[in-house]
Amino acid sequence: MSEYKTLTEMGIKNPDQIVRYNIYNHNNIDFLRITYKRQSGSLLPRSRRYQFGRASKMVVTDSGTNQRETIHEVSPVFQRALSELDMLLDKSRETDITKDHILEELDRLERDFQASQAALRAMIKQL
Repeated sequence: MSEYKTLTEMGIKNPDQIVRYNIYNHNNIDFLRITYKRQSGSLLPRSRRYQFGRASKMVVTDSGTNQRETIHEVSPVFQRALSELDMLLDKSRETDITKDHILEELDRLERDFQASQAALRAMIKQL
């Protein structure tokens, strides 16, 4: 079973190819646009758009006058998809940070090793 259940239910087969997403709302419909990193020449789309309707609900705003107001609640599927996308993209950012950190550490070790070699060569020349 996939780690990203909601994304899988939405038909996303390769969540590791997701690079970003955008959300917007129009006429009480939430839109989610997911952008993928595709190889050149790929026939798969670079982005896909999903729509999530909002549920209308009447709530009492003033119990004394029995005044009511309509509110529109965000779809729970939309909320779960956003949390999974956030987890996925945070994980990829952490991987990038880890890669950068390892490369920096490797560069530092190479500099230290070269400095040690130079010091040893200088000591040998003095003998």
